[in-house]
Amino acid sequence: MNVDADLYAVAAIQGGVIRRSQAFEAGLTRHQIDSRVKAGRWVLIVRGGYRLIELAGEMELVRAAAAVLPSAVVSHSSAARIHRMSFVPIARASVTVHASKTHKFSGVRVVRGMDMKRAHVEDWGGLVVTTVARTAFDLAGDLSQRHLAVIVDEALASRRATLDELDDVLRDVERKGKPGVRAMRSVLNARTGSDPRQTKLERIGLQILKSGGLPSFEVEHPIPWRPDRRYDVAFVPAQVAIEWDSFRWHSQERVFQSDRERDREAIEHGWRVLRFTWKDVTESPDSVLHSVRRLLALPSPG
Repeated sequence: MNVDADLYAVAAIQGGVIRRSQAFEAGLTRHQIDSRVKAGRWVLIVRGGYRLIELAGEMELVRAAAAVLPSAVVSHSSAARIHRMSFVPIARASVTVHASKTHKFSGVRVVRGMDMKRAHVEDWGGLVVTTVARTAFDLAGDLSQRHLAVIVDEALASRRATLDELDDVLRDVERKGKPGVRAMRSVLNARTGSDPRQTKLERIGLQILKSGGLPSFEVEHPIPWRPDRRYDVAFVPAQVAIEWDSFRWHSQERVFQSDRERDREAIEHGWRVLRFTWKDVTESPDSVLHSVRRLLALPSPG
């Protein structure tokens, strides 16, 4: 058994570092650990944490910090990078630890907080990472309200987060003087107050479909060739999908272009997509049903 080889293997997946407890678990004694540090083979970087392999790049730094800092959660811009959130500025590698702990990690921004809840984090390839909703809130403390609005709209349009999820996080962490609270509250109020259609549009649209004597359909159906994305409604046997188009989200040029690309992909895979707006479902519900019935009556292409 080669203890050093085993520990180097562990370090390789933890950003180049190991915890002292892992060295003990591998069978090393305190004296053997200290000897490796004295010889320069290991470098003490934080209390109870050693660097065995030279760190390189933001994500390796994040993995290392998450591995050796107690209860560390990947957060802020680093979480945004993992989630592939758009419009987030490049920044230092970031993790969040409990406020009762004071830690430093070279090259990493270590944020102290007391309001990280289980619902705010998820596992991502072995890393504990803030959810998109929590990440957006954390970023709110670093960005202008206008910039935050762009990030929130992108998260909503791409369905990486919902208004309810964002509001839940805000309610969990909201307190006077906390950075980002006022900006996020303003952004969410603008979307749930002046334009409540995001969820109401879907609710009314589904009521129309359910009352129309149509064949059974699925809601939030995974797109077969892009299972990470979903159709709002799908008549699977007929390969017909329906998308409820909220004006606010689809008035963005980037989202509009993305939707058109998805529609072309649907045609290439034998599916047809109908898009309905707030005006369609509130002013012309009969036309909505007529369009759906007509398309369902047509033979599926190919």
